Amino acid sequence: MRNAMMLLPLLVLGFLAPACTFGDEQHRAPARAATATGYGSPGKARDVSRTIEISLRDTMRIEPAQMSVKQGETLRLRIRNTGAVPHEFVLGTKEEIDEHREMMKTMPKMRNDEANAVSIQPGASAELLWRFGTSGTFFYACLIPGHWEAGMQGTATVTPSAKTR
Repeated sequence: MRNAMMLLPLLVLGFLAPACTFGDEQHRAPARAATATGYGSPGKARDVSRTIEISLRDTMRIEPAQMSVKQGETLRLRIRNTGAVPHEFVLGTKEEIDEHREMMKTMPKMRNDEANAVSIQPGASAELLWRFGTSGTFFYACLIPGHWEAGMQGTATVTPSAKTR
């Protein structure tokens, strides 16, 4: 029994090791299960109604800075880092964006690879498929320290579908 108890911390670290590294290496955000949030859920390719091209720029801007979406619509967000420095794209509520921004202050090299967030190296691209299930205004941003503050943010306005009016 004593040997089993001694192994427990090693097993826990073994499960966490692929998700986070420390020291001079880059941190990687633990991958969250692809579950629904208060504003939507990961989308399915067969349900995509349109693709929006998004540029992450070293001028500390995300283009487009505004998106209009219908409730229930599934989008393919094709995100390209057109700059020379790393950027990220995080989609969420204001509270989630604020929480992630605070986390990035303590782990500025953390890399995201989640249903609603991705880190993108210079010149690289990524895609997120997202189904917007709730009407309202939601946010997207690059939360690498200093980028949000410099204006690297945008809004997704989700209008109610005819079914919910």
